[in-house]
Amino acid sequence: MNASAVETSSLLSHRAGLSRGQPIGRLMAQALNYPNLLSLAAGFVDNATLPCAAVQDAMQRLGGDALRLRKALQYDAAAGNVAFRSALADWSYQHWPVARPEPNRVILTAGSNQLLHLLVEALIDPGDIVLAAAPTYFVFLGTVRGAAGRVVGIAADEDGMCIDSLEKTLQSLAAAGQTRRVKAIYVVTDFDNPAGSSLSLHRREQLLEVVRRWRREHGPLLVLSD
Repeated sequence: MNASAVETSSLLSHRAGLSRGQPIGRLMAQALNYPNLLSLAAGFVDNATLPCAAVQDAMQRLGGDALRLRKALQYDAAAGNVAFRSALADWSYQHWPVARPEPNRVILTAGSNQLLHLLVEALIDPGDIVLAAAPTYFVFLGTVRGAAGRVVGIAADEDGMCIDSLEKTLQSLAAAGQTRRVKAIYVVTDFDNPAGSSLSLHRREQLLEVVRRWRREHGPLLVLSD
């Protein structure tokens, strides 16, 4: 390592050091360098399915309205455009209108990775614990590690996270006096990456019951679903 590199590294924070070496960048570069490659690691959309015609039509209509175009090119609220957030809440909860959140409870992000980063930044202090199926989404693992948190693996099978294993692990953490460190359970409910499993309805119900019981006995516990 040359002198300038040493000087630069000494300026970096402890968190920057923990966040070094995320493999997602390499996987995304590989997919971009080989456009005919269907990368299941980077998660790019198949080029042939991109809605080019629909986007062109929308841009032409937007370009014909100077007021809307100016608004689209200007900064908006940090959480995202209110009208868009409202429409997104309507669409997402069209079958469960009673549960529809107010727009101020909806945040727009540049993909799931940014949202995971924001959640970890808001929730995880050094030494805090998140439980997740083993294996689980490696980008999430890196995000928690970057916050000096700890991910505890839970056994999983073709129906997703095994709830018996989850309960045993929670009991073990409680017996070790770690209840205040346990912050969340992370699950990829549908088409898990990398396992490909989907959490069964029965296990989803069991998971919610485990979380309710933990909250009654020990305090807050979140479920993060990707």
